[in-house]
Amino acid sequence: MAMSFPHARSPSVEELTFMKESRRQIGSRDGSDTSPQQSARKYPPQSPPGNWKHHKPHSSFYQTAPRTHRKSLPYEPSSESLKHQFLKRNSLNSYVTRPAFHMRRSDSYVTPPIYELLRILQSKGGYPNQEDQIWQNLYLGDEHAATDKENLERLGVTHILNAADGLNGVNTGAYFYKDMQIAYYGVQALDESRFNMYAYFYPAAKFIKHGLSTPGGKVLVHCAMGISRAPSLVLAFLMIYADMNLVEALETVLAKRPIYPNKGFLSQLRELDMKLAQDRAGDSSPEP
Repeated sequence: MAMSFPHARSPSVEELTFMKESRRQIGSRDGSDTSPQQSARKYPPQSPPGNWKHHKPHSSFYQTAPRTHRKSLPYEPSSESLKHQFLKRNSLNSYVTRPAFHMRRSDSYVTPPIYELLRILQSKGGYPNQEDQIWQNLYLGDEHAATDKENLERLGVTHILNAADGLNGVNTGAYFYKDMQIAYYGVQALDESRFNMYAYFYPAAKFIKHGLSTPGGKVLVHCAMGISRAPSLVLAFLMIYADMNLVEALETVLAKRPIYPNKGFLSQLRELDMKLAQDRAGDSSPEP
Protein backbone atom coordinates (compact mmCIF):
# COMPACT_ATOMS: atom_id res chain seq x y z
CA MET A 1 0.00 0.00 0.00
CA ALA A 2 1.53 3.29 -1.11
CA MET A 3 2.00 6.00 1.51
CA SER A 4 0.84 9.54 0.83
CA PHE A 5 2.07 12.84 2.22
CA PRO A 6 -0.79 15.30 2.09
CA HIS A 7 1.28 18.29 3.20
CA ALA A 8 4.00 17.80 0.52
CA ARG A 9 3.58 19.82 -2.69
CA SER A 10 5.67 20.69 -5.71
CA PRO A 11 7.18 24.21 -5.89
CA SER A 12 5.49 26.65 -8.20
CA VAL A 13 7.11 28.22 -11.25
CA GLU A 14 7.60 31.51 -9.40
CA GLU A 15 9.37 29.71 -6.53
CA LEU A 16 11.65 27.83 -8.86
CA THR A 17 12.59 31.05 -10.66
CA PHE A 18 13.30 32.77 -7.37
CA MET A 19 15.51 29.90 -6.13
CA LYS A 20 17.47 29.86 -9.38
CA GLU A 21 18.03 33.62 -9.32
CA SER A 22 19.13 33.52 -5.66
CA ARG A 23 21.59 30.72 -6.39
CA ARG A 24 23.08 32.74 -9.26
CA GLN A 25 23.49 35.85 -7.12
CA ILE A 26 25.22 33.89 -4.35
CA GLY A 27 27.66 32.43 -6.86
CA SER A 28 28.36 35.89 -8.26
CA ARG A 29 29.34 37.23 -4.79
CA ASP A 30 31.72 34.25 -4.29
CA GLY A 31 33.53 34.94 -7.56
CA SER A 32 32.35 31.77 -9.19
CA ASP A 33 29.83 33.15 -11.66
CA THR A 34 30.31 30.43 -14.20
CA SER A 35 27.82 28.14 -15.75
CA PRO A 36 28.16 24.35 -15.44
CA GLN A 37 29.12 24.23 -19.12
CA GLN A 38 31.96 26.73 -18.59
CA SER A 39 33.20 24.82 -15.53
CA ALA A 40 33.19 21.58 -17.44
CA ARG A 41 35.24 23.17 -20.23
CA LYS A 42 37.71 24.63 -17.76
CA TYR A 43 38.03 21.49 -15.71
CA PRO A 44 37.09 18.47 -17.84
CA PRO A 45 35.48 15.61 -15.92
CA GLN A 46 37.83 12.86 -14.82
CA SER A 47 37.27 9.57 -13.11
CA PRO A 48 38.05 9.47 -9.38
CA PRO A 49 41.21 7.63 -8.26
CA GLY A 50 40.83 4.09 -7.03
CA ASN A 51 37.75 1.95 -7.03
CA TRP A 52 35.16 3.75 -4.90
CA LYS A 53 32.25 1.39 -5.09
CA HIS A 54 30.91 1.91 -1.58
CA HIS A 55 31.40 5.65 -1.31
CA LYS A 56 31.53 7.94 -4.30
CA PRO A 57 31.46 11.74 -3.79
CA HIS A 58 29.33 13.94 -5.91
CA SER A 59 30.53 13.95 -9.49
CA SER A 60 30.44 17.77 -9.67
CA PHE A 61 33.56 17.83 -7.45
CA TYR A 62 35.57 16.17 -10.21
CA GLN A 63 34.16 18.53 -12.80
CA THR A 64 35.00 21.76 -10.99
CA ALA A 65 37.94 21.06 -8.68
CA PRO A 66 41.42 21.53 -10.23
CA ARG A 67 43.78 18.59 -10.41
CA THR A 68 46.09 20.00 -7.75
CA HIS A 69 43.27 19.80 -5.18
CA ARG A 70 42.75 16.07 -5.61
CA LYS A 71 44.61 13.58 -3.51
CA SER A 72 46.75 11.32 -5.71
CA LEU A 73 47.28 7.70 -4.80
CA PRO A 74 50.86 6.33 -4.55
CA TYR A 75 52.15 4.54 -7.68
CA GLU A 76 52.70 0.83 -7.28
CA PRO A 77 54.48 -0.76 -10.28
CA SER A 78 53.35 -4.19 -11.37
CA SER A 79 55.47 -7.31 -10.98
CA GLU A 80 56.11 -7.43 -14.73
CA SER A 81 57.38 -3.84 -14.63
CA LEU A 82 59.70 -4.62 -11.72
CA LYS A 83 61.00 -7.72 -13.51
CA HIS A 84 61.64 -5.72 -16.68
CA GLN A 85 63.50 -3.03 -14.74
CA PHE A 86 65.58 -5.64 -12.89
CA LEU A 87 66.60 -7.47 -16.07
CA LYS A 88 67.35 -4.18 -17.81
CA ARG A 89 69.50 -3.02 -14.91
CA ASN A 90 71.31 -6.34 -14.56
CA SER A 91 71.47 -7.27 -18.23
CA LEU A 92 74.58 -8.66 -19.83
CA ASN A 93 75.06 -5.51 -21.90
CA SER A 94 75.22 -3.30 -18.82
CA TYR A 95 77.47 -5.81 -17.12
CA VAL A 96 80.14 -5.93 -19.80
CA THR A 97 80.45 -2.14 -19.88
CA ARG A 98 81.88 -2.14 -16.38
CA PRO A 99 85.65 -1.51 -16.42
CA ALA A 100 86.47 -4.33 -13.98
CA PHE A 101 85.32 -7.14 -16.29
CA HIS A 102 85.53 -7.43 -20.06
CA MET A 103 84.12 -10.07 -22.32
CA ARG A 104 86.82 -9.51 -24.92
CA ARG A 105 90.14 -11.11 -24.19
CA SER A 106 92.41 -8.52 -22.63
CA ASP A 107 95.03 -8.21 -19.94
CA SER A 108 92.51 -6.55 -17.61
CA TYR A 109 90.14 -9.53 -17.49
CA VAL A 110 89.63 -11.08 -14.08
CA THR A 111 87.31 -13.90 -13.07
CA PRO A 112 84.02 -12.38 -11.88
CA PRO A 113 82.67 -13.20 -8.41
CA ILE A 114 79.68 -15.46 -7.90
CA TYR A 115 77.12 -12.66 -7.65
CA GLU A 116 78.25 -11.21 -10.99
CA LEU A 117 77.94 -14.64 -12.61
CA LEU A 118 74.42 -14.92 -11.24
CA ARG A 119 73.58 -11.57 -12.83
CA ILE A 120 74.76 -12.88 -16.19
CA LEU A 121 72.63 -16.00 -15.81
CA GLN A 122 69.57 -13.88 -14.97
CA SER A 123 69.99 -11.91 -18.19
CA LYS A 124 68.56 -14.85 -20.15
CA GLY A 125 64.92 -15.65 -19.50
CA GLY A 126 62.48 -18.11 -20.96
CA TYR A 127 62.37 -21.89 -20.92
CA PRO A 128 64.83 -24.32 -22.53
CA ASN A 129 63.83 -26.58 -25.39
CA GLN A 130 64.25 -30.33 -25.44
CA GLU A 131 67.65 -29.74 -27.00
CA ASP A 132 69.48 -26.67 -28.30
CA GLN A 133 72.50 -26.44 -30.54
CA ILE A 134 75.12 -24.57 -28.54
CA TRP A 135 78.16 -25.01 -30.74
CA GLN A 136 78.79 -26.46 -34.15
CA ASN A 137 77.57 -30.11 -33.90
CA LEU A 138 77.24 -29.73 -30.12
CA TYR A 139 73.80 -30.03 -28.51
CA LEU A 140 72.66 -29.42 -24.95
CA GLY A 141 69.43 -31.06 -23.80
CA ASP A 142 67.40 -32.84 -21.14
CA GLU A 143 66.27 -36.39 -20.41
CA HIS A 144 63.68 -36.38 -23.20
CA ALA A 145 66.31 -35.44 -25.76
CA ALA A 146 68.43 -38.41 -24.66
CA THR A 147 65.62 -40.98 -24.77
CA ASP A 148 63.97 -39.90 -28.04
CA LYS A 149 65.75 -42.25 -30.43
CA GLU A 150 63.92 -41.02 -33.51
CA ASN A 151 65.02 -37.47 -32.77
CA LEU A 152 68.59 -38.62 -32.14
CA GLU A 153 68.66 -40.31 -35.55
CA ARG A 154 67.20 -37.21 -37.17
CA LEU A 155 69.88 -35.01 -35.61
CA GLY A 156 72.60 -37.53 -36.45
CA VAL A 157 73.97 -37.75 -32.89
CA THR A 158 77.02 -40.00 -32.63
CA HIS A 159 78.20 -39.26 -29.05
CA ILE A 160 76.17 -38.82 -25.85
CA LEU A 161 77.47 -37.48 -22.56
CA ASN A 162 75.06 -38.15 -19.68
CA ALA A 163 75.78 -35.87 -16.72
CA ALA A 164 73.03 -37.50 -14.62
CA ASP A 165 73.95 -41.16 -15.05
CA GLY A 166 72.85 -43.71 -12.45
CA LEU A 167 69.74 -45.14 -10.83
CA ASN A 168 68.78 -41.81 -9.27
CA GLY A 169 69.25 -39.91 -12.53
CA VAL A 170 68.78 -40.65 -16.22
CA ASN A 171 69.53 -44.36 -16.11
CA THR A 172 70.11 -45.04 -19.80
CA GLY A 173 73.69 -46.25 -20.00
CA ALA A 174 75.40 -47.61 -23.09
CA TYR A 175 72.92 -50.52 -23.17
CA PHE A 176 70.05 -48.16 -24.07
CA TYR A 177 71.83 -47.24 -27.31
CA LYS A 178 73.02 -50.74 -28.25
CA ASP A 179 70.96 -50.69 -31.46
CA MET A 180 72.44 -47.32 -32.49
CA GLN A 181 75.90 -46.23 -33.52
CA ILE A 182 76.38 -44.00 -30.49
CA ALA A 183 79.38 -43.67 -28.18
CA TYR A 184 78.32 -43.19 -24.56
CA TYR A 185 80.00 -41.55 -21.57
CA GLY A 186 78.24 -41.30 -18.21
CA VAL A 187 78.94 -39.05 -15.22
CA GLN A 188 77.07 -39.87 -12.01
CA ALA A 189 76.80 -36.27 -10.88
CA LEU A 190 74.42 -34.87 -8.32
CA ASP A 191 72.91 -31.43 -8.75
CA GLU A 192 74.21 -30.30 -5.37
CA SER A 193 76.60 -27.50 -4.50
CA ARG A 194 78.89 -29.81 -2.57
CA PHE A 195 79.34 -32.26 -5.46
CA ASN A 196 82.85 -32.27 -6.97
CA MET A 197 82.10 -31.54 -10.62
CA TYR A 198 85.62 -30.22 -11.16
CA ALA A 199 86.94 -33.79 -11.30
CA TYR A 200 84.91 -34.38 -14.50
CA PHE A 201 85.72 -31.14 -16.32
CA TYR A 202 88.73 -32.43 -18.23
CA PRO A 203 87.47 -36.00 -18.94
CA ALA A 204 84.11 -34.66 -20.18
CA ALA A 205 85.77 -31.96 -22.27
CA LYS A 206 88.07 -34.56 -23.81
CA PHE A 207 85.09 -36.77 -24.70
CA ILE A 208 83.28 -33.83 -26.33
CA LYS A 209 86.38 -32.86 -28.27
CA HIS A 210 86.83 -36.45 -29.48
CA GLY A 211 83.20 -36.61 -30.63
CA LEU A 212 83.44 -33.33 -32.53
CA SER A 213 86.74 -34.37 -34.10
CA THR A 214 85.17 -37.56 -35.47
CA PRO A 215 84.11 -37.20 -39.15
CA GLY A 216 80.39 -36.48 -39.10
CA GLY A 217 80.37 -36.53 -35.31
CA LYS A 218 77.65 -34.80 -33.32
CA VAL A 219 77.59 -34.67 -29.53
CA LEU A 220 74.63 -34.43 -27.16
CA VAL A 221 75.37 -33.41 -23.57
CA HIS A 222 72.40 -33.83 -21.26
CA CYS A 223 71.24 -34.32 -17.69
CA ALA A 224 67.74 -34.48 -16.23
CA MET A 225 66.67 -30.94 -17.17
CA GLY A 226 69.68 -29.63 -19.07
CA ILE A 227 70.12 -26.48 -17.00
CA SER A 228 72.75 -27.23 -14.33
CA ARG A 229 74.94 -30.34 -14.58
CA ALA A 230 75.20 -30.73 -18.35
CA PRO A 231 75.74 -26.98 -18.98
CA SER A 232 78.59 -26.99 -16.46
CA LEU A 233 80.41 -29.62 -18.51
CA VAL A 234 79.72 -27.75 -21.74
CA LEU A 235 81.09 -24.56 -20.21
CA ALA A 236 84.20 -26.42 -19.14
CA PHE A 237 84.71 -27.72 -22.69
CA LEU A 238 84.41 -24.24 -24.18
CA MET A 239 86.88 -22.88 -21.65
CA ILE A 240 89.42 -25.67 -22.09
CA TYR A 241 89.36 -26.33 -25.84
CA ALA A 242 87.66 -23.26 -27.36
CA ASP A 243 90.00 -20.78 -25.64
CA MET A 244 87.19 -18.92 -23.89
CA ASN A 245 87.09 -17.37 -20.47
CA LEU A 246 84.15 -18.06 -18.19
CA VAL A 247 82.16 -14.97 -19.19
CA GLU A 248 82.62 -15.69 -22.89
CA ALA A 249 81.54 -19.30 -22.41
CA LEU A 250 78.44 -18.19 -20.49
CA GLU A 251 77.53 -15.73 -23.22
CA THR A 252 77.92 -18.42 -25.88
CA VAL A 253 75.61 -20.86 -24.10
CA LEU A 254 73.07 -18.27 -22.96
CA ALA A 255 72.69 -17.06 -26.53
CA LYS A 256 71.14 -20.45 -27.34
CA ARG A 257 69.66 -21.77 -24.09
CA PRO A 258 68.83 -20.49 -20.57
CA ILE A 259 70.89 -22.31 -17.93
CA TYR A 260 71.11 -22.13 -14.13
CA PRO A 261 74.14 -23.99 -12.69
CA ASN A 262 74.11 -24.07 -8.90
CA LYS A 263 76.51 -21.92 -6.91
CA GLY A 264 78.81 -24.85 -6.19
CA PHE A 265 79.30 -25.54 -9.90
CA LEU A 266 79.83 -21.82 -10.57
CA SER A 267 82.49 -21.72 -7.88
CA GLN A 268 84.29 -24.69 -9.45
CA LEU A 269 84.05 -23.08 -12.90
CA ARG A 270 85.65 -19.97 -11.42
CA GLU A 271 88.52 -22.12 -10.19
CA LEU A 272 88.90 -23.59 -13.68
CA ASP A 273 88.81 -20.11 -15.20
CA MET A 274 91.57 -18.84 -12.94
CA LYS A 275 93.67 -21.95 -13.54
CA LEU A 276 93.35 -21.66 -17.31
CA ALA A 277 94.28 -17.98 -17.11
CA GLN A 278 97.47 -18.91 -15.28
CA ASP A 279 98.21 -21.71 -17.74
CA ARG A 280 97.74 -19.41 -20.73
CA ALA A 281 99.94 -16.78 -19.13
CA GLY A 282 102.65 -19.45 -18.82
CA ASP A 283 101.90 -20.90 -22.29
CA SER A 284 101.14 -24.32 -20.83
CA SER A 285 98.86 -26.72 -22.68
CA PRO A 286 95.55 -27.98 -21.16
CA GLU A 287 95.57 -31.12 -19.12
CA PRO A 288 95.04 -34.31 -21.16
